[in-house]
Amino acid sequence: MFGFGKRKKKKEDEVKANEELNQDINIDDSEGDQVDEVDEDVSEVDDDVSEVDEDISDVDELDDIDEIDELDDDIDEIDDVDDDIEDVQDAKSENIASQKDFEEVSSPTIKPANISSSHNISTEDIKRSMEANNNGIRCKKNRDFAKALEMYNEAIMVYPGYAMAYYNRAILYTEQQQFDKAIEDYSTAISINPRAPEFYNNRGNLFFEAKKYDKAEEDYNKSLELAPNYSEAFHNRGMLYFCQSKLQEALQNFTRAIELNADLSINYYNIACIHSRLEEQDQALVFLEKAFREGFFDREKLNSDSDLDNIRSLPAFQDLTDRGGSMSPYTMAMKNFSTRRK
Repeated sequence: MFGFGKRKKKKEDEVKANEELNQDINIDDSEGDQVDEVDEDVSEVDDDVSEVDEDISDVDELDDIDEIDELDDDIDEIDDVDDDIEDVQDAKSENIASQKDFEEVSSPTIKPANISSSHNISTEDIKRSMEANNNGIRCKKNRDFAKALEMYNEAIMVYPGYAMAYYNRAILYTEQQQFDKAIEDYSTAISINPRAPEFYNNRGNLFFEAKKYDKAEEDYNKSLELAPNYSEAFHNRGMLYFCQSKLQEALQNFTRAIELNADLSINYYNIACIHSRLEEQDQALVFLEKAFREGFFDREKLNSDSDLDNIRSLPAFQDLTDRGGSMSPYTMAMKNFSTRRK
């Protein structure tokens, strides 16, 4: 509606001028003709204002408004990128150690040591990098892993300060069991954006698998510092403590994970194992039943898991496993949100 108020004021001024003309001038025949002409001019102004109002109404109804909204979304994305660029500059000043020993992978990427150059990147390059990253996600979803890697490499090459491209490539490397490369990519993503809890949690999982327990605990702690209600990080840290036989610490973490996300039935099973190892048989059976009710049932695990040795011989254990195994496959499939325990 820009400018509409000025047009209305112009009309008022014209009318006011006409009134003053009628009051202050002796109108003869010739002057009357002039007044008539002024009246006609005022009418033309009225018509012009009406046409402008109609044009404004038409603009409000244009489908192009959707395009304007999309442009606003693009602007928001660019603002987010600007934040990333600021993070890159901060990372450079801190001289993060994890960047120094980073090696180029077989594909054409730019080392994290060169990330600082991304502050000169153009808006078009940023959009191109984001598009390549999104294409990589789609290719991975379609199980075209080679193409997905190619797209992530392109995103990083075009915009070396794009943390999510490193993060997504790290996930791909993890699934391909290229764990060292995955750790490097997670470390680079963290150096660019140190405020993302998922980056630390996922890198912690890789340190855990490599039995680098101190580093894994450090990453889980940082993840929970950034996101205190991150149920998956509580679950993973509970697993870390469990494998180190820190049973009370593990129990606290599994309990908190359940409080935050009761659908993770594996945590009920883990708590049952802890109570079994602590020779708290009744509690072990209670949580084992809860695990079954929430959809966890793995007969092979139940028969072989040494953590359940203290309750496996109990009649109640046999009764529970018989009832748990009788649940319909459909019910199990609908309920089972579990992840592997070990």
